[in-house]
Amino acid sequence: LWPVFRLQIPASTIQRIAACPKASAMRDAWWRASRVHERLRPLLSRQLAAFLLVGGTAAGAQWLSRFAFSHALPYAAAVVCAYAVGVLVAFELNRRFVFPTAPGDRRGQFMRFLAVNAVSFAVVWLVSMLLGEWLLPRFMARPWAEAVGHGVGVLSPAVLSFALHKRYTFRTQGPTE
Repeated sequence: LWPVFRLQIPASTIQRIAACPKASAMRDAWWRASRVHERLRPLLSRQLAAFLLVGGTAAGAQWLSRFAFSHALPYAAAVVCAYAVGVLVAFELNRRFVFPTAPGDRRGQFMRFLAVNAVSFAVVWLVSMLLGEWLLPRFMARPWAEAVGHGVGVLSPAVLSFALHKRYTFRTQGPTE
């Protein structure tokens, strides 16, 4: 079968293709696209990796605590209480491991952290309610729907949160960089 798939392209054909303006444009586009990693490098840092690891830990604490809260509270209230657990865990871990050199007082950082998390909470709440209360219960048992809906909700604001915490909560320069 191998010889059937082998292509014999004459050198003159390859030269004509290389000289073709369309081929040149395609080659240039490929070259620009292949350099995308250089543009993404600032985002794909060790700090982002640490943020995602810390965020995953805080998200796990948040997600698991929701099960405990659900024994005493309705789903919506349990999501709110679990979010508070996640915020406390996330602040401490981010301050220690992701942004350890950030200047400023702890109280100011925590207040900015709360402001960023108010934005993130809106995303978590919306996704959790849409999936856990309205969409997924049509396809699976309510406890599973709530667990999956809340899990997706917890993960949804990760990149937005990193950008806001890096530029606002734990900024290394003044507010007008």
